[in-house]
This record gives sequence, C-alpha cells and structure tokens, in this order.
Amino acid sequence: MNIKVCQKLTLFYYNLKNSFYSPQSTLSLPFSSKPINNILVCLPESLEDFRAAKTQLPTLTEVFQSSTISLLLKTDYLKLTNGARNYRLVAYSSDEFDIRGLPKKSLWQKLAPQLFEITIDFNAEFKLPIAALCRKINSPFRLTFAKPNDIVFFNIILQISGNKDYTTKLKSLLHYLQAIVGREKSFNNQAFNPVNSRINS
Repeated sequence: MNIKVCQKLTLFYYNLKNSFYSPQSTLSLPFSSKPINNILVCLPESLEDFRAAKTQLPTLTEVFQSSTISLLLKTDYLKLTNGARNYRLVAYSSDEFDIRGLPKKSLWQKLAPQLFEITIDFNAEFKLPIAALCRKINSPFRLTFAKPNDIVFFNIILQISGNKDYTTKLKSLLHYLQAIVGREKSFNNQAFNPVNSRINS
C-alpha cells in the first residue's frame, strides 16, 4: 500500500479516536511541588529551521535549568550539533517509522525508559510521524505551533499572529514557556487553563 495512503488512514484513526475523547478543562504543571525532570524537544526536520532552532536552545536551557533536555533530531543533523554537551541527543532515521508513520520498536526503545513531563514539537509544518510519536509518549504537557491536525496530537497549541518568520515564531513559543513557568511558580501551582485549545501570541 502507498505510504501516503497509509498515513492518511493513520491520521483518520487518530481523528476518530480524538472525537470520542473528552479532554480535561485544566492543566496543572507541578513546577512548585516538584521539579520537571525530563523534557523532550523534537527539532525541525527542515534544515533551515533546524539551524534556527539550534540558536534558540540556550533560552530553553535557561527556562528549565534543573531539567534534562533530550533533543530528538534526524541522524543527518548530528554533525551539526557540535557535541551539544548540555543535552541528551536522540537521533532517528526515516526507516525507524513504519509505513503508517508510527515509531518502530528501535526508536521507541531510545525514548521509552524516560518519562517526559513536557514534550515540545519545534516543527513549523505538520509531520505525522513526529506528531504520532509525541502522542504516544503522552506527556501531560504537549506543545507545538498551530498547524493542521495539531489538536489531535497536542494539548497546547500556540497560534502566532501574522506572517512571521520561523525564528520569530520560535521566540514566541519560548517566551510563552517562560511565562507559564513563571506563572506556575508565582501562583503556587494553580491549574493552568485552557487545555486542548489554541493560545494566541
């Protein structure tokens, strides 16, 4: 069966599954009660966006100073990371996803031992394999940019107003994270609202 047809069927399945799911109305991030230990960041598949995202990673490290940040990236981009000593690198190749766009055992085993409290997809365009992986990891806080089918896989969607370039969009996303972390600490872990909806920036 054609890979595009298979992935359309996968997307249909997730949309159908999501239609029967009633999301929480609030989301509580435990910044004040316990540390966020593990964060997964899915770096862009686009080479241009990957280079831009790499320059913004220190901001993410500053926000989550006591967390272990894992970077999911294409194997071809490992040579562009210059070691990335402050991060745990998880490289993948296209053959680690099956014809349906779902992660194979080899990729899942790289991630499964970790419990990720936060998962962030830095891809500006919708990538079914990455989105499906984020859904499977099932972090309580899954954040991405607004794009088609995003609500099926993520519970926090950042809608960037205007025709912004990728770097500006990414800075807005990081600014949003800074605001949420600060808010949770200031308000003593009161629940954040809303979940499964779009946040305008």
